[in-house]
Amino acid sequence: MGWPSTMVFVGHGESVKNAFKNNGEGRMPTHLAPLTPRGEKQAKLAREYLDAHYGKFDIYLSSYYLRAKETLRIMYPEERHFEMSMLAEVQHGIWDAMTDEEIKQAYPHEFTRRELEGWYHYRPLGGESFLDAESRAINFITIMQTYFSQKRVLMVSHENWLGMFQKVVHHLTVEESLAVLKRRHENCSITSYEANPNGKQVIFTVKENNLVPWKGKL
Repeated sequence: MGWPSTMVFVGHGESVKNAFKNNGEGRMPTHLAPLTPRGEKQAKLAREYLDAHYGKFDIYLSSYYLRAKETLRIMYPEERHFEMSMLAEVQHGIWDAMTDEEIKQAYPHEFTRRELEGWYHYRPLGGESFLDAESRAINFITIMQTYFSQKRVLMVSHENWLGMFQKVVHHLTVEESLAVLKRRHENCSITSYEANPNGKQVIFTVKENNLVPWKGKL
């Protein structure tokens, strides 16, 4: 067992869920939201950058969300892709399925409960908490160490999930991880890690953090 030698995380391209505000427009299951034409262009530009700075990978992973799978398919159509549910975005339940006004009418207590429990522990109806997502990230790390030791791995995932992965890898407190989440990650941004063995420990070098390869080109 051991860590991958290189881990590159790419955010999915812009999807219709990014383009529409929480007003009921363009309503659909969050995991079935496709990329916009802009998101497709972002994915192509991300591939150009990765080819120039990273070359070929050993493993290509994505979450099962359509926008993540489409991003990976556009970036690497010639490669074999593997889908992993552990890479999925934090499930927001009713907050993805309903507008704020609809929730006020049907579940007014949810606003109070969210305020009381706080962002880390609050588990919305039909969804999961950020703590739940952190547990998924920990399980994913175990998979990485078991099956992808010394491999060069590229992953297409999601902003909030990546924040929980970074909480674990960088040993962040809840407050520190919230600050990471507030900084936001752009669509198709690139965050990468190089693993440098040091005796029995592995020291991670953050090679790039939230680099946006399409900035100024779209």
